Amino acid sequence: MVEPVAFAYRPGDSLLHRCDARAKTVALLVVSVALMAVGFDGLALAAPFLVLGLRQATFPILAVAAQIRYFLVLLLIVFVTRALVTPGEPLLEITVLTVTQ
Repeated sequence: MVEPVAFAYRPGDSLLHRCDARAKTVALLVVSVALMAVGFDGLALAAPFLVLGLRQATFPILAVAAQIRYFLVLLLIVFVTRALVTPGEPLLEITVLTVTQ
């Protein structure tokens, strides 16, 4: 069984654990808004920092990935649905299905 990590409190003594909860909440809000405003390049730049933050907080990366796998499946379903129903320049046409840009 996978130990609860992603959505549960995990005690520790890292810098992230010692920060005030209000400061972490504000930082999460600021980072979330900033990531919505950037494109793919900004997300690619932010991803290593997320991984480093998880490592610094002693979160096992594979356990976190295992716990969010259903969310990733949901994101894949949304991506495929949008690719099939959004009007635009056709990238791939297979009989009745058209994948657009």
